[in-house]
Amino acid sequence: MINKEKFSASLQTLSNVVRNYRLHHLARDYPKSYFMIVATVAFVGFGFLLLFPLLSIVALSELITVAQSVPFTTNSLSQGLVWCGVFIFGVAISHHILTIKFELPKGVELTATKAPQLFAHIDRNIEGSFWLNRFRPKFHNVLLSEQFELEIYKTPVNGIPLWSKNTLVIGFPVMQTMSQPYFECALERKLIQYSKGRNVVTNFLYQLRHVWSLYPQTFSQRKLLGEKIIVWFFKLYAPFYKQISLYTAQQEALAADTMALREMNDSDLFKTIQSQTVAEHFFHKIYLPMVNNYIKAKKVHPAKLTPYTTLLSVFRKNIDAERCKQWLETFQNNTINPDSITPAFAQRMHNMGQTKIRLPELGQRSAAEHYFGAHYAKVAHIMDTVWRKKTQRQMNRQQQVGAAHRPNIQMKVVAS
Repeated sequence: MINKEKFSASLQTLSNVVRNYRLHHLARDYPKSYFMIVATVAFVGFGFLLLFPLLSIVALSELITVAQSVPFTTNSLSQGLVWCGVFIFGVAISHHILTIKFELPKGVELTATKAPQLFAHIDRNIEGSFWLNRFRPKFHNVLLSEQFELEIYKTPVNGIPLWSKNTLVIGFPVMQTMSQPYFECALERKLIQYSKGRNVVTNFLYQLRHVWSLYPQTFSQRKLLGEKIIVWFFKLYAPFYKQISLYTAQQEALAADTMALREMNDSDLFKTIQSQTVAEHFFHKIYLPMVNNYIKAKKVHPAKLTPYTTLLSVFRKNIDAERCKQWLETFQNNTINPDSITPAFAQRMHNMGQTKIRLPELGQRSAAEHYFGAHYAKVAHIMDTVWRKKTQRQMNRQQQVGAAHRPNIQMKVVAS
């Protein structure tokens, strides 16, 4: 059974690699055709949501036609009943869509009182940038997360995703592993990427990757009659859109790099990208596997681990100029990244007109130490607590799944 599962997983992985490889070549060789395909697929979601209000209007029109057909016959009455049912169904689903409330991203909330220097820096960036001053993204809230991310998430106000609330999510590991100047540069680049008035269509297609993924979980939580149709559709549609729009997302990131070059020094931006690339690789490929190994292999309880308190010291001990250069040279040889919305490092180098690696400065004071100051240790402890709770919930779910499968296994053994 285990061998079959491994074989099936290997086939699935191979299938994904082949599919992504073909998609990459389509995006590279026929960019306009690929863009039109992604745009068409994106608006399938809108078409599905607008189908129900349209169905209600058509049904109402047919009902009016039936009501005007005098004298009534058995056939006309049957048609009236059918269209009445269609009208009620369309109105009910339309009401569900228009009244849905999506949850905002979760994390530790940051305010100007808790992180005054960070908010002051955001305001200074906006005032000092032409794009941000005129087309600044307005944030509903700013969150600190335990993931390695620096992103602006849009949450629709209702079921038709035309108006949204913006949430700036800053990963604590990003602030820990990047120095203050590089973090500030990365933050400014992200703000420029979401400024209005530039690359509106590609940025909108990029945002829809997150937006469409909200639908299946949110609608399934309400468990209202008829909403299973929406859940079923988006469970299939959202992953498909994410896969097919991967290279559109990467092109949007490259466009953001180009736009950022108009606002900042190319050397500073390139060193920032290198620093962020190395830090992200360390966090996902070195540090997290090490932490998971303590839990799975060494059976250490999550309550005894402090991953965010120790992250900074472990990063500084393991990342020196030699290792940084070695990794960047390796990344420079990879011209395609089929697993992430972040373009390959080589693509970003070429897009910025960079021909050789310029090592970022290491060992500087981290952005987390700078912005949180004397409260840094307390913030790290809070993030440790957030991580422990999530990890414990995941372990509990895994134990419940395991316990649910044990009786079936025992029954099979007895039956044999």
